[in-house]
Amino acid sequence: MATSKEVLVRIGAIGRLVHGSLVEMKRTCGKAGCKCARGERHSAYYLSRRVGGRTRLEHVSRAHVETVRRWRKNYERLCVLVEELTTALVRELRETKK
Repeated sequence: MATSKEVLVRIGAIGRLVHGSLVEMKRTCGKAGCKCARGERHSAYYLSRRVGGRTRLEHVSRAHVETVRRWRKNYERLCVLVEELTTALVRELRETKK
């Protein structure tokens, strides 16, 4: 079992992160001669997140999609580490009671 200090070091090493979901939306533009008129819809990526109780969509350029995916994974790692930190801190509290 890791100590709280060890978990905090790992949390500090995570780097950039983002909370939300990366979603791909496919749409038609409405132009008669466009490929989407034949069924090949245009795709765009968005970061979907809750702000003030409302869902916000932030456009993510194709050049940044992999970066946002990596940041999302970092957020998921943070959530796991926060649980691990909580467990370590509770264990340390119990040990100091003795």
